Amino acid sequence: MEARRGVTKPVRVLVIDMDPASPRLVRDYLDKVTSYPIICDHSDTMDDAKALGQLVHYDIALVDPLQIGDLDRLTSMTRHLGCPVILLGTLASPQDEIAALRAGASGLVRKPFRRSDLFDAINKAIHYVMDEETSERHLSHHGLSPDAPVLIGQSRAIQSLQRSVQRLSKSDAPIVLTGDVGTGKSTLARHIHHTSMQSDGPFLRIIAGKRGREQGGEQTLAQAWQATRGGTLYIHRFTQLSYHDQAFLLGRLDGDAIENRGEDQCEPRLIVGDSHSPMTALRTGHLSADLYYRLRVIPLHLPPLRDRREDIVPLAEHCLFLEAKAEQKQFVRLDGPAASMLDHHLWLGNIRDLHHTIRQAVLLHDSTVMTVAMLGDFETPAPSRPLSLTHLAAEETNTSSTPIQPFWMQERQIIEEAIAAYDGNISAAAAALEISPSTIYRKRQIWSDKVA
Repeated sequence: MEARRGVTKPVRVLVIDMDPASPRLVRDYLDKVTSYPIICDHSDTMDDAKALGQLVHYDIALVDPLQIGDLDRLTSMTRHLGCPVILLGTLASPQDEIAALRAGASGLVRKPFRRSDLFDAINKAIHYVMDEETSERHLSHHGLSPDAPVLIGQSRAIQSLQRSVQRLSKSDAPIVLTGDVGTGKSTLARHIHHTSMQSDGPFLRIIAGKRGREQGGEQTLAQAWQATRGGTLYIHRFTQLSYHDQAFLLGRLDGDAIENRGEDQCEPRLIVGDSHSPMTALRTGHLSADLYYRLRVIPLHLPPLRDRREDIVPLAEHCLFLEAKAEQKQFVRLDGPAASMLDHHLWLGNIRDLHHTIRQAVLLHDSTVMTVAMLGDFETPAPSRPLSLTHLAAEETNTSSTPIQPFWMQERQIIEEAIAAYDGNISAAAAALEISPSTIYRKRQIWSDKVA
């Protein structure tokens, strides 16, 4: 078997298995059959794996199904690690295997695993994570670079974002990216780098952690800064930067310090992003106002799919092209009912959620046309109009058999359910309910007083 060409950076693999021999077997075998370097880490439990995920970015995770317990935990873990998850073990039935794929697993390698199965599963995952040339021919039709699927679309919001990004090609000013989970902030940051004056330099994505270290090969922020001189440094979840790292960035962004470094020192272009509102971090004191307003030279907001519904089908077709090529399947288009079903769905996970749905269907089926039956059932149907407090309240009280509760209790239930639907993101829940985040915080305090 040939390894993928063009992979030069180490591939980080996390093995989550009680068997201490598993990571050694995986590493030893991959060293023999691949031409790219492999770094293999081991975790006994899911909790330890999540802790590692705060410090290190993994390209692939191999997980013993016994460590997961249920499919909800699998979905949560996939989102937490942000990489393809391959199940390394045997499930009870073929139906469970299909359910696992739909819940987020990228593949399944049964124990005792055959070397060919292990290689195929991991090689496909590496192809999925690291291939930046797959979509070049498809995206050329849209006039975009291969790494910018987030910019596909004809909605006003995306057209405006496209124009803003084009204007940034000759600038090295800091950029703040905001948007809901899954809207493509990291992808856009990479696209900005590739179309900028820094494109010949390195691009590094790190994730700010609560422990003061950053995710990106276990580098500190200072090390990441040095490693991206002449290129672009993207800091994801920047509102979680430690005070020490905020002070470091302030020192690097200080005007006098920049002038004193001399013209021969080429500093990295800085892009930061977060799905949480920076204003909340400012109000709570977790984010320095001085740093934020130095970073916010160019603010860009990535709209959620609910605000660009006309872009859903073109995005789905792009995802179908990518996955069909990666999996060597024959899919070429969506049929009408499938396109309509996708268009009317409430994509809480935005582009990432849409792409994941298409990927599951491609993995489980093979045809030239994708149908509704292949897409399966969705857990959260889209409402006919934007989610609002009045709409939810009507649904809650529309059955005559339900006792009428005080208004504040109904209101609390509606708001808490909206927060849960957005994985605890109060800003996103507030936007869906058409109220301000401060209203939610204030009402929660009032409810706490009432219950007490």
